[in-house]
Amino acid sequence: LIGKVAEVLVEEKGRRSGPVLQDAGKDDNSVWKGRTRTNKKVVFSDRDEDLQGSLVEVKIVDIKKETLLGTKNVV
Repeated sequence: LIGKVAEVLVEEKGRRSGPVLQDAGKDDNSVWKGRTRTNKKVVFSDRDEDLQGSLVEVKIVDIKKETLLGTKNVV
């Protein structure tokens, strides 16, 4: 899955947790949590104000245990 783009339903803002997302900003507002269509957990970085409830494309850059890590795909 690394390097692929997944459609993610954004559930809520996440907590910034150290090395989980190296490219996430220093503020807590840059990290979001959601799920793919196959119900996989995704944590990704993006600075948009309110993504909750939105469908976004996320490029998967890493996997930690049961969570996919990524950045919002800019088309």
